[in-house]
Amino acid sequence: MKSPTKKIPTAKSAEAFSLVKPSLRSVALVSAVFACVSCTSLYKKPLSATEGLDTTQLESCKQYNFDHCYKKPNNTIDLSELRISQLSMTDIEIDNRRLEHDEEDWQFTAREIERLTSHYKKQVNKLLTPEPSSDDQQAAPSLGLSFELLKFIPNAPKDDSRTRIHNEKVFTRGVGDLQMRAKIYRIDTGEVLLYIEDTDTVGSEFYLELNDRVNNARHFRLTLNTWIRQLKSVI
Repeated sequence: MKSPTKKIPTAKSAEAFSLVKPSLRSVALVSAVFACVSCTSLYKKPLSATEGLDTTQLESCKQYNFDHCYKKPNNTIDLSELRISQLSMTDIEIDNRRLEHDEEDWQFTAREIERLTSHYKKQVNKLLTPEPSSDDQQAAPSLGLSFELLKFIPNAPKDDSRTRIHNEKVFTRGVGDLQMRAKIYRIDTGEVLLYIEDTDTVGSEFYLELNDRVNNARHFRLTLNTWIRQLKSVI
């Protein structure tokens, strides 16, 4: 039987512990970990992916809650002219720095990607697609929106039989850190009109929560919702 153990990842923010068949020792461990949450620094954002972006024709929009935000000045983005691509997770990097060596096989499954892309499409259509015009003929879209997930740093081993003991419960402050990049550009020339890059904690970074499939899926959806709403506020 595995006794309750506290996992100490390399990143301070990824404080996590696991319990198997809770005992009095488990209760003491829970109290100890909760007590030290307030004295541990929050997550450190990954390095920026904006290197190589030509910002000479763009202006910074720091007033919005993104790590990096650049917008073409004196330019109105008409949502009716926008062609929206599906969420891209093709090149997402999984950074296992917070996991132990035997836990590092962390990947998004095809089903998880399908569910996230489907949720993204639903939310984008809801928030960024205007009501259909009464005109019989509508102009072809002249602007494109791309939205990519670039990197994910998990705070704990994935909730599956490969990396967790049966009935093991893992608690973390957030599922992990997720990095995104979104661009609105002219389809014909590729000129960037809006560039956004952000890293956020999936889930809460302030209190411990059960790290399992159901909670994690919900927190990924909520993170996408927040980014899409913020994107709309910039437009």
